[in-house]
Amino acid sequence: MKKANGTYNLLHWGHIKLLECAKEIGDYLVVAISTDEFNLQKTKKAYHSYEHRKLILETVRYVDELIPEKS
Repeated sequence: MKKANGTYNLLHWGHIKLLECAKEIGDYLVVAISTDEFNLQKTKKAYHSYEHRKLILETVRYVDELIPEKS
């Protein structure tokens, strides 16, 4: 199992290559998406909400599981 965490705001080709490479390392890829609350703690502002970013990442074929990153 491999884990890739991040905000994944405005998903782009660099994110896709990261996920592809992470998936090649293991047989199961868990992606932790920063929650809106976590981003506020880090003074990061995401353009899309957590739910929208999650929905977008669910369509990426390399991702097996999504979890919220809270800390």
